[in-house]
Amino acid sequence: MKTKDSYAFPLFHRIGRLVRPIIASRYWIIIVLVVTLLLYVPFLFSSFFQDDYGFRIQFSQDVREKARIPEGVMQTGPLDLYNFSSDATTFNIGRDKGFVPWWASDQIKTRFLRPLSSLTLAFDYTLWPDTPLLLHLHSLLWFGLLIVLAYRLYRSLSGSAVVAGVSILLLAVDDVFTGPAGWISNRHTLIAMVFGVLCVWLYHRGVSDRKWPYVAGAYGVYGVALLASEMGLVTFAYLFAYLLVIDRGRWPDRIKRIAPIILITIVWRLVYSWLGYGATGTLLYIDPLLSPVDFITQLFTRLPILLFSAVGGPVVELLLAFSPQGAATLAVICLALLGLLALVTYPVLKTRRPSAFWLIGLLAAVIPLVSGIPQNRNLGFVSLGVMALAGQLLVDVAAMKKPAPLNTFQAILLKVTTPILLVLYLVVAPVVVVTNPASTRTMSEGQARVVDFGDDPRLAEQHLYVINPPGEMIYIAGMMQRWFTGEPVPASMNYLSSGFTPVHIERVDARTIRVTPEGGYTPRPGPIVDDTTGMVMHVHLENVYRSLEENFYNPRNPMQVGQVVVLTEFTVEVTEMTSDGRIAQAVFTFARPLDDDRYVWLLWDEATSTYETVRMPPVGETKVYQ
Repeated sequence: MKTKDSYAFPLFHRIGRLVRPIIASRYWIIIVLVVTLLLYVPFLFSSFFQDDYGFRIQFSQDVREKARIPEGVMQTGPLDLYNFSSDATTFNIGRDKGFVPWWASDQIKTRFLRPLSSLTLAFDYTLWPDTPLLLHLHSLLWFGLLIVLAYRLYRSLSGSAVVAGVSILLLAVDDVFTGPAGWISNRHTLIAMVFGVLCVWLYHRGVSDRKWPYVAGAYGVYGVALLASEMGLVTFAYLFAYLLVIDRGRWPDRIKRIAPIILITIVWRLVYSWLGYGATGTLLYIDPLLSPVDFITQLFTRLPILLFSAVGGPVVELLLAFSPQGAATLAVICLALLGLLALVTYPVLKTRRPSAFWLIGLLAAVIPLVSGIPQNRNLGFVSLGVMALAGQLLVDVAAMKKPAPLNTFQAILLKVTTPILLVLYLVVAPVVVVTNPASTRTMSEGQARVVDFGDDPRLAEQHLYVINPPGEMIYIAGMMQRWFTGEPVPASMNYLSSGFTPVHIERVDARTIRVTPEGGYTPRPGPIVDDTTGMVMHVHLENVYRSLEENFYNPRNPMQVGQVVVLTEFTVEVTEMTSDGRIAQAVFTFARPLDDDRYVWLLWDEATSTYETVRMPPVGETKVYQ
């Protein structure tokens, strides 16, 4: 007598039986590509954003002339567009015009070796510089290629069309790709992933089938991934995992096969440093070789948050808003939730060799990401492994018969976790993808508002001084947008303080003021006290601006009392420093009397996102601006 099969999760089993033939179909990858295209259609009609304008200006002589950008300034060449540093002359011009604040350090360098990705952007900006739709389409073509290659890798490693099909769907709709696929300047991450995934697939085919030309091809493709972006380095995480788990050869043979990859990595790093690439002097980026203590310190906080974000809760987007104490608490919470997830998924996945490969690979992939700005858009390589595990988990749950390899607590937890993961991956993530262009447009409009100085033609001869700027990085992005609107551009725009706290300004004489921001310039991220309620908040937007300020000033390489910065319209002398290496007070001496019509003094109203034109106090008096 036959008995009816009993499944631990009958609902998932029934769903699995319905969708299995479709997912196993040869047409499944086409369906996934169509779904991806539909999700990303809104991006095709979005405009340029932030760095896009900086790249675009290099190929627009007409706009350069209107913006009065000197020859050689903001021009790095088609292979070096991601060079955000500058020589001494360009730096001084930028500081004089207000592209960077007067307190910016010329010791801070951010220059990234991404010649292949840079060349693709140069191609676009040369042929269709004013048609963002075509640039977005170009990025989506790379994304489509990534999906196809990832699907091949999933199938090759899992040996199951169904597991690969579920995994690739989850990967394709994951919101971590809204940045790489939706932001033109972030295309480098996609290109690096395309060649990184191809490298792992070639390596697997070469080792498993003993086809050594495939292995040799993997070496070459790995080099190309590194030329696309330093993100290509993360490929090594999965090759390392392959060495430990999938490669079943003798250990000397395994090491011999991966040795060329190690050699390529070392040569790349030596060339990278020799040519002056990398991020140095800044607290925003951490080079693990140059600052190992800082890197290890941040590792304990950022790693669990980055990992949890890749698994399904993109809390990393909030990390810059946290105080150090708040970030530590968030890390502990993420670690606890990841521990619960591991408790329930490990018994299900432990019998699958590829699961160990993907787990080791994604954990290793998170480590180098600690060195960069913590953002969801950097998690593509980690998501590659997360979705491989999630796909295997969902297929196993759908096929799980009693008795399951779980105790009662684990079974209950899995029944709760599985639908949560499905909602996060198949509902929340696609919604985030679809709505991302609108949120990006809102950010872009906010950046435009901070440079909304009107359209008075006299602006071209005026020098603007913002008393309390809401973040210098916003001004740079906003000003680049303004260059393309045809509106008049001020002769210069500079900042008297780094914003947010009340600013005390004492009028010393007709041309001199003494500026003392409460708490000093460039405060570090920390607890913020609400002015209205007096409540101490460990999550606040101000911390984001404080963190981004570290791209200009590093208190570990501080300015000194008596140090003078000479610009065209004013000279500023540092007169006091804080105990932690920040500027506490500065004296500004201007080339003209402060009441000159060519000087405009602006106070930013955060509540209305508008400027108020103000006057400097009379000689001998002090006024507080807030």
